[in-house]
Amino acid sequence: MTSGRDALAALETATPRLRTLLTGLGPVADSLGPFARVLGPTLKDAGPFLSETRKLVAQAPANLRAFKPIIAAARHNIPPLTRSITDVLPLGNALRAYVPDTVGFFQNLGSSLGGYDANGHLISVTASFNQVPPQTSAANEIGPGACTAGHLQPPFLRLPGALECEPWTNYQDSYVGVEGGGG
Repeated sequence: MTSGRDALAALETATPRLRTLLTGLGPVADSLGPFARVLGPTLKDAGPFLSETRKLVAQAPANLRAFKPIIAAARHNIPPLTRSITDVLPLGNALRAYVPDTVGFFQNLGSSLGGYDANGHLISVTASFNQVPPQTSAANEIGPGACTAGHLQPPFLRLPGALECEPWTNYQDSYVGVEGGGG
């Protein structure tokens, strides 16, 4: 008993403000009560997640090593792919500007080819490579933004939206990857 009393006296001498500290912690301990009550169940519920995370972290080096051939192949193929994308970009820009006109063309083509003729399900399409325009349109030469009847001036390209009488005159400004473009 004497040695126990001596140990407590030594502790009291070493920490003279311990009682004041413990008394001051009372409100803090009261505030931590709700947190302490949910901490146990939360840690229990987090157990499976933490176990899976531990496994994932343990497997990560092997998984990264397995990606080495893919990364090496990508490093080898990226420069030619970048050049290909750069070469195709002008076509992509033009197609993007003409999407409404292109979609409309295919919708109208589907409608015109959708009918049946006397032979059943046979599609009748007549194509002509004749460069002479019909007489009705040859008399009136129109520009790329016009939406009236007539013969289109060379180079025979309409502005996007011209078929809807809303020509987009500055569509090149929206091009991606082109100096002065919007992208």
